[in-house]
Amino acid sequence: MQVGKECWRIESARRMAVIVDAEDYFRHARVAMMAAKRRIMLIGWDFDARIDLEPGVERPGEPTTLGAFIYWLVEREPDLEVFLLRWDTGAIKSLFRGSTIFTM
Repeated sequence: MQVGKECWRIESARRMAVIVDAEDYFRHARVAMMAAKRRIMLIGWDFDARIDLEPGVERPGEPTTLGAFIYWLVEREPDLEVFLLRWDTGAIKSLFRGSTIFTM
């Protein structure tokens, strides 16, 4: 890769991990979102607001589903910006998925 041609810059990571299981992913995502002070950017094919971030784990006053959790974070940290970029999954798929509080 060439800086300025294919990328903005090249950096080295102090640590990394491969996350295979969705349960592990959402547990780590929750921790990262809790630590965010300025901005959260979520990019993906689909976001289901009903996803339980940590099945079986409840924290007093903290929502457990992704949609409610994001709303709660923004109310808790008024300066926090949350951006969602979602690719269209198609109308047919949406019909069979069920309803959510909102489409993320």
